[in-house]
Amino acid sequence: MNIVSITGKLVRNAILNGSGEKRAMKFTVAAPCRFYPKTKKEIVGFTPCVLFNPNDQLQTVMTSDGQGKLVALNGNVMTSSYNNKEGKKVWATEVRVDPRGFQLLSEGTTESNEAIAENIHSQLPP
Repeated sequence: MNIVSITGKLVRNAILNGSGEKRAMKFTVAAPCRFYPKTKKEIVGFTPCVLFNPNDQLQTVMTSDGQGKLVALNGNVMTSSYNNKEGKKVWATEVRVDPRGFQLLSEGTTESNEAIAENIHSQLPP
């Protein structure tokens, strides 16, 4: 099964493409991938995501004031391709977010990625 769950921070405000029923909101989530308790160091992964037809409230928050917000999302990994202006085929891999599985967990946070990683990893079984 192709299921992805990510909890992390929005790297920057989302970008909205299209209009009406064909809107696609693209954004990147920074999430801890591995945490080293002894050194308190972490490796952070940056995951490109797309959410199709977001509701108006979410669209407004994510495109104007999204950077740094803590989010949780569920979706699946998708690979697509398109031809760029030079006619070259470009491949993109991103998480296609399930609208029912997207949550804003904070309205903005000053908590560091290290603190978030420690909190997430403290909740995982050993």
